[in-house]
Amino acid sequence: MKRVLIVDDEPLFLRSLAEGLQPYCEEFQVLTAAEGSQAVRILEKENVDLLISDLRMPGTDGLALVAYAASAFPSMPIVVMTAYGSEAMGRSLQGLVHTYLEKPFRLPQLLETIRRALSAGEMSGAYAPTLSRVLQLIELERKVCDVWVTAEGKMGVLHCFAGALIGAATGALRGEAAALEILSWQDVHIEVRPAQPGVSGKPIPISKLLSEAARHKEKAQSPEFPLEASLQIEGVQAACLLTLKGELLAGRGTSTEIVAGFGPSLALACQMAQRLSGTGVEELTLCSSGWALLVRPLRTPPALLGLLLDGPERLALARLQLGGILRPLQG
Repeated sequence: MKRVLIVDDEPLFLRSLAEGLQPYCEEFQVLTAAEGSQAVRILEKENVDLLISDLRMPGTDGLALVAYAASAFPSMPIVVMTAYGSEAMGRSLQGLVHTYLEKPFRLPQLLETIRRALSAGEMSGAYAPTLSRVLQLIELERKVCDVWVTAEGKMGVLHCFAGALIGAATGALRGEAAALEILSWQDVHIEVRPAQPGVSGKPIPISKLLSEAARHKEKAQSPEFPLEASLQIEGVQAACLLTLKGELLAGRGTSTEIVAGFGPSLALACQMAQRLSGTGVEELTLCSSGWALLVRPLRTPPALLGLLLDGPERLALARLQLGGILRPLQG
């Protein structure tokens, strides 16, 4: 028999839903939870076919529960209940959940929603969460929380207050640069946690941050930004594109945070070298016993391309191969 888990922190409301759905017990079994952590325990223990959850709850709230459930059980449809439904809410939830119910709703509407969701069947991957969708919900719900993100051995955190970004960190990066780097990651695991005390910073609207991330992604995918080709050069561990101020635009590889950490210093070094020589800088290198950093300024569009190599002995071949990649693009 199908199992439906309903989560809400209002005991009377939760009981009324369970009692109202009792006549349909031959179609599906109703499980209930009064808060998010209890719901997680049920999801891990029982074979649940549909999750229906309120978005605003104390403790492990609905947003954290939805992010967890969508990641851990991507084939399970999710329906959220909210008293703040809107067209913007619908757009943010698209791809993250099956649908949403705007409170107050009538029992026939809930029953029809359950039947539709259960009849949809297995939709593997259809509800896999994206970081942008989760952040849009945080902005709409004006959440105070931390969003922890992991991908391919990398970890980062986004600090949110009243629906805006007030801080971010990954590797050596901090602030908006860290947030843009995290937003560029693929195949991420997302965990929404209570906010850490003592974090403060200038609020950045999440919608503005997502627009900037989309712009960076578009640039990174254009032919003028040969990151994927550069990553194929022998000995290259990371390839990063930086602005002329040293801010990370995009990165590929396993150690992008190292290149990004050098970003402001590399930009300043290029500026000083240009002032001293009176001409454009063709290349900048930093070397140590176990690594080397090769930086090439790009003319079209203006940017810095940085390659992290696993040793200075790789520089000669890397210069040759990189020249072959950049020559058709830079003219």
